[in-house]
Amino acid sequence: MSGHSKWSQIKHQKGTADQKRARVFSKLSKAITVAARGGENPDFNVRLRLAIEQAKKCNMPKDNIERAIAKGARKDAGSKALEEILYEGFGPGGVAILIETITDNRNRASSSLKATLHKYGGSLAGSNSVQWMFEKKEVLVIEASEANELAAIEAGADDVIKHNNELQIIITLAKNKEVKEKLTAAKISTLKETLEYIPTNKTKILKDAQDSLGKLCAELSDNEDVHAIYTNVTP
Repeated sequence: MSGHSKWSQIKHQKGTADQKRARVFSKLSKAITVAARGGENPDFNVRLRLAIEQAKKCNMPKDNIERAIAKGARKDAGSKALEEILYEGFGPGGVAILIETITDNRNRASSSLKATLHKYGGSLAGSNSVQWMFEKKEVLVIEASEANELAAIEAGADDVIKHNNELQIIITLAKNKEVKEKLTAAKISTLKETLEYIPTNKTKILKDAQDSLGKLCAELSDNEDVHAIYTNVTP
């Protein structure tokens, strides 16, 4: 009996892992498809290049990546149905939240986000209710070292944040080319590049609100339409 129970648990764990993997691949495919509308050559489409790099880091099969690119480049019905919608809202403790979505059903996306936010004491908000609190910037990730941190500062980075063995280099879009050229000249390799909404001012919240916010973000991340989540909370 115990053996059967253990096998059932293993199958359940594998099933859960497979479901998570499929959900991640689905989100990555949508991001690639939308990016490919701007051109199928990643050498001339930075957004597509970043989406492909992210997919490869998640071990997404090459065939899946190529199909997603072709779908976006063709601009067929499936591609056109995908919309990019930025939702604004408030979370536990009055936290400002931006939620980037890629969806083929805006009514479904809006309803599910509204329900999830409400569950944790938050709410959706109107246009530019919180977006003005953020600025879209490029974030580079490089290996952490004193030399790399100094080089990033000298290259003109807005901010340098250390996280474990990595450095997050925050750059305004107007200076991203200049900063990256200087980092390349210093022979510093980039581990990851993303475009993110960075809060102009961060706020602190109480422990209970932090716990609720963590649960909220985890549930939002599981939503099939959610691409990225940003808050103005100090880590």
